[in-house]
Order: sequence, then C-alpha cells, then structure tokens
Amino acid sequence: MYPLISVIVPVYNVEKYLKQCLDSIINQTYKNLQIILIDDGSSDKSGIICDDYQQKDNRIEVIHKTNSGVAAARNQGVLMAKGDYIAFVDSDDFIEKDMYEILLATMDNDKIDMAVSTINRIERNGKNRVQSKLFEKDRILDKFEFMEIFIKNESGYLVNKLYKKNILKDVIFPDGKYFEDLVTMLQLITNSEKISYVNKPLYNYRKNAESITGVFLESPKKIFDRYSEAERGWRLLKDNYSKNISDNFIVWQCQSMLLIYEKIYDKQEYRDVKNFLFGKILNLEKIFMNSSFISNSKKLKCYTLLHCFWFYKVILKWEKFFKKRKL
Repeated sequence: MYPLISVIVPVYNVEKYLKQCLDSIINQTYKNLQIILIDDGSSDKSGIICDDYQQKDNRIEVIHKTNSGVAAARNQGVLMAKGDYIAFVDSDDFIEKDMYEILLATMDNDKIDMAVSTINRIERNGKNRVQSKLFEKDRILDKFEFMEIFIKNESGYLVNKLYKKNILKDVIFPDGKYFEDLVTMLQLITNSEKISYVNKPLYNYRKNAESITGVFLESPKKIFDRYSEAERGWRLLKDNYSKNISDNFIVWQCQSMLLIYEKIYDKQEYRDVKNFLFGKILNLEKIFMNSSFISNSKKLKCYTLLHCFWFYKVILKWEKFFKKRKL
C-alpha cells in the first residue's frame, strides 16, 4: 500500500528556477504523488511552464489565479489535496530525489504526525550550508521536546517536512501577512503527537535575502507582521506548553527585535518602526532580563535602550569602533 502524498507548490514569477523545482518533484523515487501547482498571477513565463509540465505528467494539477499571496495559494492547495499526507515546496527551491520516500518511511508509527529533514541552504554566493541540524542522529520526539528545540534553532521552515493531513485540519495560513509560516508551524507542532527527525539534508533552500535585518527593512510591514504574529504565537504557547517554553520563544523574538533596532537606532526614516519595536521590547523587558540563556552584554543593551538611551548609543559606538580595529 502506497499512500498518496499531495505536494503543494505556490508559484509566482520564478521562471529561472521553476523547471529545476518541478523536475525534482516529478522525479521522486516515491511515485504516488498529487502535485498541485498554484500559479499566483505570475507575469513571467512561470504559468506557461506549469502548463507544459501538466501535459508531461498526469499527476500535476495547475490552478491559475489572480495574485493574492503565498498564504492564499497554500490554503487553496490544502483544500485541493486528496492525499493522506501533505508537503509544501517553494517554487524557487528543489528537493532531493528520495525526500518523500525517506520521510514517509519514518512515519510508519500511527502516532508520528510529522517528519522533518535538515536543509541544504544555498547562499547567494552559490555555496551550500546545512541548516536546521538538530541532532547527530535520527530521532523521534514528542511535540513538547520538539517545540523546545524548534524555538531555539531557527527550524521554522514549513517546507522541509511531511505532514499527516489530519493535523492541518482547521489550520489556515493567515492571508495578507508576511511570515505567515510562524504561527502555522506552532499550530502544526501542537496538533502532532510525535515527530520524526531525519538527520539528512533533503530540502534545498535558496536564500534570496542578504540578512534577516535586510529582509525586514525592505518594508516596515514585514516588521509589524513578524512581531504581531510572534505575539499571537506566544499566546498559543502559553495555552498549550510550559511557561519555560513560551517564555523562551518570546525571548528569542525579543532578541531579534533588539538586533533590528540596533541597525536603525539613528535613522529618522524608521521612526514608526523604532517606536513599534521599543514598545514591544518594553513590554517584554522583565521576561528578557530574567532569562538564563541571554548574555549579560545583551541584557545591558536592552536595559540601556529602554532606560538610558545615551549610554545605549555609547555602547553601540564602542562596539563599532572595536569591530573596525579587529578588521
């Protein structure tokens, strides 16, 4: 018996990479696939490429729609999915030929609802780097163990995983928001009983931004969405997990906010963003300052930012000075 896997691929203006992506899916060693391509109003040749591949492979279904974002495309794909298992692939990435065969083989236990692989991250310079490596060996974890690791290891990718369809019931990707994966992943982990981890890079992720701060500063909305979603995720964790897990999650988010603030503290054009971040950090000050895994130097930055701004600026200037000296 070979259960059906529904592979959902939102497509938008990726003609440069799309063929490599689709070839990696149709050439999987595991053949019982439903491949759902959601062309989200592409203005390049992506839609034509999707139609060409549909003619070649009867497992492919193509939907052309007006542009409404990756979340809406994923939601539509989930509604179309006929498989007992669901996977997601971003259309500028590609997967190893045995990804689904390997992941599915680890899910033979009825209690395992999700399988996770490591990621091969392709940097802008063409170099590869294995990311999201959580352990040295394959493991099976319950959702509490996995959540604790998930929030500390930047393993928040939706795409390097295989899911039982039932855990996506009532899960909706938030439409019109950036970083829509964040709370969705927290929900999917919460809906799982056990999760299998495969210590092998089966998903190839193309990094198209220079840094996390670079991504955020392209658009203030990305910052507002990211940390509004983080707050929503924190509430979900507080309702379902220990205080230690929920606090660790929001501390990591606060640390990220401090990093972004540091990049823009002297830039007037980001005044609204700075006010937004300042308010969020102030609300989380007590949890952040009481955290055992945050260094004293980062706590000092947080405290001076909130209560002694002139000293905060001195710290940053000294850091910049010594960094130049090292170079």
